[in-house]
Amino acid sequence: YMSISGNPPHLGHMSAVGTAIQELHRRNIKITKAVISLSSQTYLKRKKNDDGIRFSYKERTEKLQRVIQEAAANNMFRGIDTSFWDDQD
Repeated sequence: YMSISGNPPHLGHMSAVGTAIQELHRRNIKITKAVISLSSQTYLKRKKNDDGIRFSYKERTEKLQRVIQEAAANNMFRGIDTSFWDDQD
């Protein structure tokens, strides 16, 4: 599980997930799924943001899902099922 602010989500976030998967594999810890969630809009508003980029939760969700697909297509997750988890509820 990884939570990101994702303002916006990018392949660097996905690389961090891939590195975690690789390290768990190296330690012989078996995982079958990885999930990534987004921080709430309330948190994002409080976070210092020098460049002023600010996306809605819907925009961040849509972008995250596309970036996850791109990373999976590039085998960044080593074949581990990785998806978005909407934990806002």
